[in-house]
Amino acid sequence: MDKEGGAVKVYSWKTLLVTILGAGGMLAYAVVRICRGDWLFGAVLAVMALGMAVEGLEASLTEEGHRKDVENGRTGRRVYRAMFGTFAPVMPYGAVILMGIGAVFALALPELPWIALASVIGALAYQIWLARAVRRELAREKEQTES
Repeated sequence: MDKEGGAVKVYSWKTLLVTILGAGGMLAYAVVRICRGDWLFGAVLAVMALGMAVEGLEASLTEEGHRKDVENGRTGRRVYRAMFGTFAPVMPYGAVILMGIGAVFALALPELPWIALASVIGALAYQIWLARAVRRELAREKEQTES
């Protein structure tokens, strides 16, 4: 219910469903980990899931949040296109791809855990590099528009 007593308006069903399934599944997995005694990892996952849920619900259920989400999406596509050209659609998912490769190696070659570990470390390094590169590009664009 909204302030006037009417139904809550959903601005993005896709974002709402992804939030419910993604953050909800992650939170359920966190609870399972906590129940099995893995408090540290479970707590970290739970905090991440709750953060994702708050952001996703704001983007899907509030007009301001939805507007910001759409604006961020447009900015992201523009920046990735300027930086990576043809590979722009794939670049945001590089860390996920590396994590998937690490998972495959962990399952296929459990006797060589260093391969999976190297892939996970590579995914972390890639994500840090990508975030810094995008921030630099946004700062450069902002500087050019102010000049």
